[in-house]
Amino acid sequence: MWRNLANTYAAPSVKQHLAALNMLIAWLVIGQVMSFNPAASVHGPKHVVREGKTTILDEHEVPELLESLSTGKLSDLSDRAILGFMVYSFARVSASTKMQVKDFLSARQ
Repeated sequence: MWRNLANTYAAPSVKQHLAALNMLIAWLVIGQVMSFNPAASVHGPKHVVREGKTTILDEHEVPELLESLSTGKLSDLSDRAILGFMVYSFARVSASTKMQVKDFLSARQ
């Protein structure tokens, strides 16, 4: 089955799709909708990352980084706020860009 996905998607995407299916079927087994998980023994394509690991900022580097950013324009302040949010919340760029004001307000209430 995953070999058809491999023709269209990269190995990490195929592994993610298979993991989602495996979790769905496992949930159905727990809910006694299915008697066993036929996807449990399915292994996707091998994918090994040897380089490109994200470096971790030291606790002293984060304030230094934020202080080094310009604050002359409103867009500079916005960039600094977004970067600070991402660093202190461990959010990814995609998650940060999808945030809305109501997401912040509901967290404080």
